[in-house]
Amino acid sequence: MGSKATAFDCNLPEKTLRDSLKTIRFTLKNSAGNDIPGDVVYTVSGIYGEFKAKANVDTELTWNTAANLKSGKHTLTAVCGNDTVKRDFYVFSYEDTVPCVKTPDWFYVSGSEFPRDGGPVYMQFGSSDKDVHVLYTVVSDNKLLKSGTYELDGEVATRKITYKDEYGDGLRISLVWVKDGQAYSHSVGIAKPLPDKRLVLKWKTFRDRLTPGQKEEWTLNITRPDGKPAEAQLVASMYDSSLDQIEPFSWWFAPYMSQSLPYTEWHKPSFSSLFFGNGAALKLPVVPVLDFGRIDTSSGNKYGSVYGFVTQEELSGAAPGIMLRGSRVMASSTAPHKNMAMSKSASDVMADAATVEQAVLSENVVTADGKTSDKAGAGVQLRENLEETAFFYPALNADADGNVSVKFTLPESVTTWRFMGFAHDKQMNNGQIDATAVASKKVMVQPNVPRFVRVGDRAQISTRIFNTSGKKVKGTAVMQLVDPETEKTVLEVKKNFEVEADSTGTVTFNYYPNANNALLVCRIFAEGKDFSDGEQHYLPVLPNAELVTTTVPFTQHGAGTKTIDLQKLFPEGGRNEKLTVEYTNNPAWLMIQALPYIGNVDDDDVISLATAYYANSISAYLMKQSPRIKAVFDQWRLEPGQGSLMSSLERNQELKNIVLDETPWVADAGLEAEQKQLLANYFNESTLTNNLTTTLDKLRKLQNQADGSWCWWQGMKYGSFSLTASVVETLVRLDKMTGKQGYTSSMVDKAMKFLGKEVVDNVKEVKKWRKEGNKYVTNWDNAVRYLYICTLSGWQMSQEEREAADYVLADVKDNNAGLSLYNKAMMAVVLAGNGEKGLAGEYVKSLDEYTVATEEMGCYYDSPRAGYSWFDYHIPTQVMAIEAMTLVDADGYASTMEEMKRWLLQQKRTQAWDTPINSVNAVYAFMNGNMSVLDSREQAKLSIDGKQLDAPEATAGLGYVKTSVVPEDANTFTVTKTSEGTSWGAVYAQSLQEMPSIESASAGFTVTREVLGRDGKPAATLNVGDRVKVRITIKADRDYDYVQVKDKRAACMEPLAQFSGYHWGYYCAPKDNATYYYFDMMGKGTHVVETEYYIDRAGRYETGTCTVECAYAPEYSARTASQAIEVK
Repeated sequence: MGSKATAFDCNLPEKTLRDSLKTIRFTLKNSAGNDIPGDVVYTVSGIYGEFKAKANVDTELTWNTAANLKSGKHTLTAVCGNDTVKRDFYVFSYEDTVPCVKTPDWFYVSGSEFPRDGGPVYMQFGSSDKDVHVLYTVVSDNKLLKSGTYELDGEVATRKITYKDEYGDGLRISLVWVKDGQAYSHSVGIAKPLPDKRLVLKWKTFRDRLTPGQKEEWTLNITRPDGKPAEAQLVASMYDSSLDQIEPFSWWFAPYMSQSLPYTEWHKPSFSSLFFGNGAALKLPVVPVLDFGRIDTSSGNKYGSVYGFVTQEELSGAAPGIMLRGSRVMASSTAPHKNMAMSKSASDVMADAATVEQAVLSENVVTADGKTSDKAGAGVQLRENLEETAFFYPALNADADGNVSVKFTLPESVTTWRFMGFAHDKQMNNGQIDATAVASKKVMVQPNVPRFVRVGDRAQISTRIFNTSGKKVKGTAVMQLVDPETEKTVLEVKKNFEVEADSTGTVTFNYYPNANNALLVCRIFAEGKDFSDGEQHYLPVLPNAELVTTTVPFTQHGAGTKTIDLQKLFPEGGRNEKLTVEYTNNPAWLMIQALPYIGNVDDDDVISLATAYYANSISAYLMKQSPRIKAVFDQWRLEPGQGSLMSSLERNQELKNIVLDETPWVADAGLEAEQKQLLANYFNESTLTNNLTTTLDKLRKLQNQADGSWCWWQGMKYGSFSLTASVVETLVRLDKMTGKQGYTSSMVDKAMKFLGKEVVDNVKEVKKWRKEGNKYVTNWDNAVRYLYICTLSGWQMSQEEREAADYVLADVKDNNAGLSLYNKAMMAVVLAGNGEKGLAGEYVKSLDEYTVATEEMGCYYDSPRAGYSWFDYHIPTQVMAIEAMTLVDADGYASTMEEMKRWLLQQKRTQAWDTPINSVNAVYAFMNGNMSVLDSREQAKLSIDGKQLDAPEATAGLGYVKTSVVPEDANTFTVTKTSEGTSWGAVYAQSLQEMPSIESASAGFTVTREVLGRDGKPAATLNVGDRVKVRITIKADRDYDYVQVKDKRAACMEPLAQFSGYHWGYYCAPKDNATYYYFDMMGKGTHVVETEYYIDRAGRYETGTCTVECAYAPEYSARTASQAIEVK
């Protein structure tokens, strides 16, 4: 709209065919884009004079002006207030013999589709110039129907074109002429008329004024456009129109009927030449879509923030068969018209705050002893059926006359109902109809019942009273709380009211819930002389106590004793205390459990095949080196209840804040369990041999025999440097661990020649560019990777390859300031392999200096230069650094490497490792030269106050045990470990605690929660109608998979957004009393989630806690304290 206050316009076309323009319209809009009224004075002037007239804006103006004008140029000048529209237009007719205005180029076509009634399409072309030579072509489908020339001598030619069968889908007409060095061309398509697929729907019987709960029957008539009855079927639905305020709803049905017109174009590259080309639509074969599972496009910054909104759903844990209703409030704060129904929207909960209160005369709190003191409400018919959907009929058949009967019983809500009908027949003819009907009463109540309340809250429950009678009404509003099991009244409150004619009043009841009832029926009704109305809702009463789980994870490296103070874990006043201990004596076996997932291939792409061959070869190697492995796997298979083969997501359900079935990870847990079950038969010699043979054969077929490269999938023509390098690197690393593989050596040799040639060609190009004066730092990542593979494999380069390698090495050494830690580690391996041990040692020393270390985590990298990504975290860098230290100075960095492997093991504790390359690299780095970690160990002793726990037998290999006890006056928990290596465990202290006494806790995570005002600052005071933001800040001390957050909320808070789903990297699943967030992955650092709410009622309310935990390793968790919210 710019800076103008209004915008004035007219829909007059530039070219106006005399007698065809029947109406025009003037429009006037304000700065918001809305139509506003106005008076117009307009003048039409031209070579034949002028005339003046008046009109109103935004109305179809019958305009016979064009019929009275002669062919030629005319000007419309229209004034509306301070706005003026001035527009030139040209009037012409098909009878004209010369252009209506002097012009070298005149062209007009009446339509782009032949009329269905068989009428013609008119085309007029011409020029005011003399001696014009026109070239034309007429093309249909894939053939030229006609071409030729036409001579013009300051004239126009008018052609009448009628559809013929030979035209197929239509015509493409192209014209071109050149005059005085200027080319003029036109190309127009005229399509065959598509069949009229419309069905016409009209009401025979329809009433738009209804009463809640009434029985009704409507009749709809369905015909073809010619008026004949249609043999059709109707899909009919009617729902509460207030749902459209959450998300507008529509039915989309538009069967596509394709028309393919040929395309032609005149090319005019210069005045001395002219080129004409044409083409037709080509039907392309369907190409399967490649679904890329995970592609990292992140910038590598691990400290990003996450923002999002949440939605609402039914209350978690609701009793079966009971519908729990939330707040339902008027969308408008103005007084209703007598015929207007009440629309309801959770997002408009602030409307109550804006409603003008009517006078409340008195209040009576009647009883709370299980019986009422009078018969209040005995004659009131409470509206209980408040379904949002009145009906959905998927198949109603029309009779011989095209009539469809729609019978239904209306739900009891007072609202506007939206009817939607969609008719269709066997020929795909279709049509839709939309209508609204209002359900209302003379006096209506609309309670704003909370989704829930908590014991100890000081709650307020309000109701709006709508008077549509046209006169002032008086009466009594009553709130009854009833035990649904016994039907006894728990509380009854009365208030007298009066509401003016065509107005709205609000009555508010106080309620302080206690622990006597977990679920109540809330009845709110109003009655007076000759009127009554009421609604009934279920009101859950949640306890003000939570089952709190405090966790203490711990890790032991080597022999020693670990002691945990239990007194700090169980605060005073807690009830139903329980202590659970779990301990894993040798978690290194978790690395072995990852192998079957990699080794069983579902996809035949080159990466999956290469990693599968690697995993199966490692497994065969491990069997030969340690026959005990197969015995351990056989024992796992015999364990009851899956035991060691249970998914980590399925384990410890009783210790988690959110059970697995409520998360989006049910399928992930099933997949992991299925993968672990493969372990039972995985270490079988014949199975492994078959897997190796099959995988190797598929891998060989994917290799391009001409140049040795690998393509991604079978049938792809060209290979890739990156894919080839990944496959060769995997196979070479396998050789390093298990010895040279004769089966793969020929494939590796061919691939190395391909990689070498690519590097040589790359170096030649760089030299050429630099010789031409281009100066920039070259990205040598591919070349360095090739040199790294050469070093690992001992590949003997050709003279040309050697020269290229020396050039690359020299250039990288001169420009090494920006190397990532991953590339620095790779360069250290390359330098060591090329005889530069001293420089390689400097690189490794730098790698060592970048590490940070903790007792629990070991050594790792916590730097942006460590090549972080969302799907493999820092693991590739860690693996490459271990390998560099091993090759350059294994003895000097033995201690560092041991601690770096400790970090890898800790990563497996909290991560699923469901990417093949990630898993292969980690297993390679951890197991290479480290087979002794799988040796059997003496089981650690677990005791409380010196008394050894009666724990079940530890699982084979892992040595996993779990036991629970009642901690009666327990002081300390002790683990005595006598074996070397890494072990870990956790203590879970559970107790039922009153919300106000719950304190914050953290283990691996920390979490804070703030309630902020619209200005982003902490809200000092809250008022009904405020829009607030809840900010949850999570800090993770490491990288986690499967993180779940549960944010409980106060009963006075209504979420602004209404939908669940994925938002900015997490899944949001809101419930009535809490909002749940699920992160598939959460990297180390700070993460922020923000959710907006309306404050919808006054009082004092408890929020409950906000908890975060890793579902994969629930010992890592944190919580906030509960907060009390006061609303005025």
